[in-house]
Amino acid sequence: AALTEAMEIYRQLGDRNGEARQAYQLMATAWLRDDLEEAKRLAPEAEQINREVGDTWMLAWTLAVWATMARLQGDLEEAREKMIESHGLFLAHSGVLDVGWSALRLGAVARDEGNYNEATDRYTEGRDLLVIAGDSLGVAHADAGLGAMAWLAGDHDYALELFKSVLEGF
Repeated sequence: AALTEAMEIYRQLGDRNGEARQAYQLMATAWLRDDLEEAKRLAPEAEQINREVGDTWMLAWTLAVWATMARLQGDLEEAREKMIESHGLFLAHSGVLDVGWSALRLGAVARDEGNYNEATDRYTEGRDLLVIAGDSLGVAHADAGLGAMAWLAGDHDYALELFKSVLEGF
């Protein structure tokens, strides 16, 4: 309710930048509440407003959340399309932490598509960046993805080693 009220205030003030940030917050909050229907309804508006105001960082996050929702609902084509654009925006306009997590999200899309080589490459890329960023939680997520890829490739010893590091990371 507070986020909706804030959106109305931004609209009354004519503050399009505030609307853009708020549109993202409303969409992301609906997703985190597991209200996927509402989140998917809000996603196009969040994308449009962020494009209009030119907030590339918020647009990148909007697309990343939208892509994640699509991936979790099995729409891998939409997930890849949104995630690739999001990743490109993070590469052009953000830092190592955002780019590292974005690479992990691309790895998850590739994994779900059955493209395990690409998934491994993306998880490795993300892990390397998250090590630089000092994000131990991100590294643990990367190791979980790499562990799954190693397991599927039949390298169970390496997968177990990675899964142990995940437990330590968490």
